[in-house]
Amino acid sequence: MIYNFDSLSFQVLSIVYSKHTDGSYEVKKRPYAAISFKIHGSAEFEMLGKKLSVNEKDIVYLPANRDYKVKYFEPNESVVIHLTECNYQEPESICVPNRELTEQLFLNLLDNWDKNHSHNQAKASIFEILFKLSERNHAYKNKLFEKIEKYMVEGYS
Repeated sequence: MIYNFDSLSFQVLSIVYSKHTDGSYEVKKRPYAAISFKIHGSAEFEMLGKKLSVNEKDIVYLPANRDYKVKYFEPNESVVIHLTECNYQEPESICVPNRELTEQLFLNLLDNWDKNHSHNQAKASIFEILFKLSERNHAYKNKLFEKIEKYMVEGYS
C-alpha cells in the first residue's frame, strides 16, 4: 500500500476539487500520478488489468503514464492530488477506517493549497495523511486479528 511504502518520493503538481458526471470513460496515459479522495459518489477504475472499486470516502491511487478506464455510477466529487516524479507504481483503492477525519484532512489540504500553493506544506500534509492511514489500518488489522483469534479459540477449543 502506498501508505506503507517507506521510500515514497514525489513532487506536488496540483491539488484540485473535481466533479464528474455518471458515465464510462477511457483515459489516455498522463504524465502525473493521482491520489483521489472520493467526497461523494462511487466509481470503478481499471488499470493494468486490475479493477478498483471506490466508494464514498475512499481513496484511489493511479500511477503516472498508464491508460485506464473509469465508470462513474453517479455524480462524483473528489479532492485530487496530482503528483510528478512519484516512484510508487501500483494502482490501488484504500477503504478508509476513519472517514470523517480523513475527509477533513483532504479538505484542509485543498483549502491550504488554494490559499498559498506551498509545495512543501502540501507534501507535509500528504505524508501526514498517509501516516495516519498507516496507523489506522494497522490498528484495524490488529482488532480484526483479535476477533479472528477469539472466534477460533472459542469455536475450535
